[in-house]
Amino acid sequence: MLHLTSSFPRDGRDHVAPFLLDLAHAEQEAGLDVAVLAPHDAGLPVVDTIEGVEVQRFRYGPASMERLSYRGGLLGS
Repeated sequence: MLHLTSSFPRDGRDHVAPFLLDLAHAEQEAGLDVAVLAPHDAGLPVVDTIEGVEVQRFRYGPASMERLSYRGGLLGS
């Protein structure tokens, strides 16, 4: 199962979208292989494992401008 998401917990204690980590755990318990593709954030590795879930984080701009997913968000026009 591949999850393409606009945010994903940065670690097991993060308040950002914790339900996605819960979903990934439930899918693993059901026997599925789970991977996540989520935006990068400052200080995070590009490839990570969070509580047994493989996470790849894509760079979407210069580090100083990567603020959409975890801090600023996309504002409606």
